[in-house]
Amino acid sequence: MKEKKKIESILILIINELKDYKNLDVDTDIVDDLNFDSLEIINLLVIVEDKFDMEFDGDDMVLENVRTIGLLSGLVIKQLDKR
Repeated sequence: MKEKKKIESILILIINELKDYKNLDVDTDIVDDLNFDSLEIINLLVIVEDKFDMEFDGDDMVLENVRTIGLLSGLVIKQLDKR
C-alpha cells in the first residue's frame, strides 16, 4: 500500500509538470479533467517508463488502463512486479 501511494505521488508530480494542474488526485481523469490528447498521453507514458525504468506491455496500452492516476499507478505496479 505504501508503494502505491508513493507511485501515485510521483505520477501526480509528473502530470503537474506537464499540465500545471493543482488539484490532482487518484481519480483525476487525464482526458476529461486535464484534456490530454493522444500525443500527450503517449508523452506521459514515455516519461513514466523512464522515471520508473520499466516498459509497459503493448496489450496494456489502452486508454481504459491509464485514464486516471489511480489506474496508471496500478499499471506501473503491475509492470514493476514483473521484474
